[in-house]
Amino acid sequence: LVTDAIEGHLPALPWRPDELRLTLDALAGLRAVPAPPGMPSFVDQCAPIFDGWRSLVNGERDVRGLDPWAREHLAWLGALEERWPDALAGDVIVHGDVRADNVIITPAGAVLVDWSGPGAGAPWADLVLFLPSAELAGAPACEDVWAEHGPEVPGDALLVAVATMTGFFTSRSLDPAPPGLPTLRQSQADQAVIAQRWLRALLR
Repeated sequence: LVTDAIEGHLPALPWRPDELRLTLDALAGLRAVPAPPGMPSFVDQCAPIFDGWRSLVNGERDVRGLDPWAREHLAWLGALEERWPDALAGDVIVHGDVRADNVIITPAGAVLVDWSGPGAGAPWADLVLFLPSAELAGAPACEDVWAEHGPEVPGDALLVAVATMTGFFTSRSLDPAPPGLPTLRQSQADQAVIAQRWLRALLR
């Protein structure tokens, strides 16, 4: 992906309301951009990593690090996670890794950068995946931002997506830290707590 040089700056952290709004506006605009012909499927790209709950159900990871709620509902969470490919399939371009360090704030608005693995998927996928990291960095609660900025989602697709994302953060946070990234697992654990709270709010 080739782009022009961008004059701007990374968002201030904790998130400032104006810069968060610009980023949410950029994500809303992306929902209307069809994926170009030949772009890989977001579902196919994420299939190897969106298996968190099932990896715990199948004994591929040690469940002793799970909190009581997740352990009690593990079988149900694994079954819910199996449905994520249908929930997140689509034909709109998905960035797949929107975080504060992949956003440039410019006078004309927010620009999403570091398109390392874009794919064709659901138009609301990026917003779901962005919100836990945003809340961790000082933005309002995921459910509050979604209530104001989230689009209509068919059926229980949002529940499935949030459950799948929670499973990813939860399961990966239990793994050893990869070389050179000593803080990654703690960041994933912190986002797992946020994502699980959002998931449980959707169940009320």
